[in-house]
Amino acid sequence: AKGEEQLAGRKVLVIGGTQFMGRHTVSFLLEQGADVWVLNRGKTRNPFQQQQVKVLKCDRMNEQKKFRRILQHGKEDEDVPAESPKVKWHAVIDFVCFRRKGIEDILSASGCIKHYVFISSDSVFMACERSKIESYQSKSGLEEDHALPINNKKSKREAKERNYYQYEYGGGKLDCELCLQENSDRFDRYTILRLPDVIGPFDNLGSFMNLQKAILANETIGTRAVPDVSPDVHQISLCYAPDVARVVLLLLLKGNHVFKNVFHIACTEKPTIPEYVNMVAEAVGVGCKQDPELETELVSVDFGPISNEKAKKILQWQPTPLQEAICSTVNWYKDEENVQYTSHLVDSSSSSSSSSGE
Repeated sequence: AKGEEQLAGRKVLVIGGTQFMGRHTVSFLLEQGADVWVLNRGKTRNPFQQQQVKVLKCDRMNEQKKFRRILQHGKEDEDVPAESPKVKWHAVIDFVCFRRKGIEDILSASGCIKHYVFISSDSVFMACERSKIESYQSKSGLEEDHALPINNKKSKREAKERNYYQYEYGGGKLDCELCLQENSDRFDRYTILRLPDVIGPFDNLGSFMNLQKAILANETIGTRAVPDVSPDVHQISLCYAPDVARVVLLLLLKGNHVFKNVFHIACTEKPTIPEYVNMVAEAVGVGCKQDPELETELVSVDFGPISNEKAKKILQWQPTPLQEAICSTVNWYKDEENVQYTSHLVDSSSSSSSSSGE
């Protein structure tokens, strides 16, 4: 009940709120009585038509003036007078910011935003000094303050050669984080959430769906993430989409206690890829064949797990057990309509790039 009282009638803008984690977050906010607004490019049908969600259509990367107008006035119209009243967002939750320019737009409207939540990614570590990452890595996983940007050409070249897409994507997210941190003297009401690969209902990326299909078809599953490391020792982190929504809610209730903080949001278990594949096969209810020499497509990053200890301690948050998250996702995909749902999103987004989805 406390949550409902605290968010009742509070205006919350979710940028990228119609797919996957954004969709879960909007549902949670609605349950807590928030006045939810969703901003997206209009390419995904609004799944909340039955409920009171106001949808704003804007391509933030290519319609900067319109985006800033929405942030400041809550209106799409071009003829909003400069002196018209400013909107007061209790929170802005941002799932689809990939470049510093997007953060600069947020900062331009900082007077209108009580709390900004930036959804980042553990891919930031793919754009960090590799030797440092390897020295920090441990059984408990990388911590929030281990993300230090590369500052020399040789390391930058090596990171690009290792995985160009992840270097670009993670580097963009890291630059967004740095932009917030560099400007914290004028705007400090932000919280950053870093997520590893995400599983759960309403998935828009398809790798879990493909794994489930491959297991059912008795195909051999590749489990190697790093060329020179045995899959039996290389651990990974995963995140459950509804957990992201729950954490966003906790952040909004904690307010200034979590400003200027970075949190890793992940399940506590850190399986190897063979263990993860076996957990999925168990949930599906069949055996599976694995090949440790075949490359895996199940994880985006190759540096190992991240630690969620800080989030558990400061937010008093309990992550969903990984087996439960897997069972929930497997059961969701047992419905052919849901397979079609994800397949359609994967097909339509193969031309655009995002590793966590709106």
